[in-house]
Amino acid sequence: MNALFRIGVVLFLAFTIRTLFAGSTGQRAPEVHVSTWVSAPESAAASLAEHRGKVVVLEFWATWCGPCVQAIPHMNQLVAAFADEPVVFLALSEEDEEHLEEFLERRPMKAWVGVDPGGRTRAAFNVNRFPTAVVIDKQGAIAWSGHPMELDATQLRALAR
Repeated sequence: MNALFRIGVVLFLAFTIRTLFAGSTGQRAPEVHVSTWVSAPESAAASLAEHRGKVVVLEFWATWCGPCVQAIPHMNQLVAAFADEPVVFLALSEEDEEHLEEFLERRPMKAWVGVDPGGRTRAAFNVNRFPTAVVIDKQGAIAWSGHPMELDATQLRALAR
């Protein structure tokens, strides 16, 4: 019985944590705060308002996070698959620019990689684990959130129409 109780507590906590963030679905997305784009076009927009009319995939990650690094090939495939569609991929890390540049030399990412100073954007989105992806629809509302490996092209294609 003790083991069943523990399993129940773990399931309850997992559901509660996921529900707290998932409850944001449908709400207007908070603003993104990027101090520096490490890897992005020179004209990269630093605000979600500038991306209105496009789907934005926002990924919170870190170089030290094993699951984050494992998700890079999957996310790179999605970026490539949507290269000609109104979908923008932003990958935000709280790490410093120099460290990110060194990491990206070894592990290229096709998303725009930016520095989230002090985790300001992460906190605004109520993200408490790495990696987490948030999909923002064309109107600026949160449409989906979860582990980046759970995100697939079918979901994005439906939102990009």
